[in-house]
Amino acid sequence: MSAIEAAAKAKGIWGLGRKTKITRTGNSLAVRIPKELAEHLKIKEGRDAYIHPDVKKLVIEF
Repeated sequence: MSAIEAAAKAKGIWGLGRKTKITRTGNSLAVRIPKELAEHLKIKEGRDAYIHPDVKKLVIEF
């Protein structure tokens, strides 16, 4: 096991990565956040977030 894997397991974030779907909501696109990830990050419906591009990534900050 690599040091990165060990650190992720120690922090309780190992295995939280998931594929998800991009859906349409009105004229916008929406990203579905899996339940396990939302619970881990304590994300609730209606919470404010800041999104921005980072090269080929979409970053969501809470």
